Amino acid sequence: MSKYHNEKEWTLVELKDEQVALCPSCEYIPSELDELNKGLIEKCESSGLEGCYLAFNGDHDDSYWVYPYVSVWGYRRLNKGERDMQKKKEAVLKIADEMEEL
Repeated sequence: MSKYHNEKEWTLVELKDEQVALCPSCEYIPSELDELNKGLIEKCESSGLEGCYLAFNGDHDDSYWVYPYVSVWGYRRLNKGERDMQKKKEAVLKIADEMEEL
């Protein structure tokens, strides 16, 4: 298990501004995709995120297809405010569980 799966310390972040649309009817050679992938990972790491990875996605419904795209994700440590909020949420859930048992 990765250290990033500890939700009390880390949060997953998508760099939405860095999504790259792919053309479904285009042909890509491996070096083009390698360059794209390396560039996205470098942007993720340079933004201070750790454990960066890529996700290939596409959205559609019955009426249309949106081009597939590549997005980059990474982890960052929770800040103090987020940790405090998480502790408050856990306390509320604990009280709710105790009241449910009554």
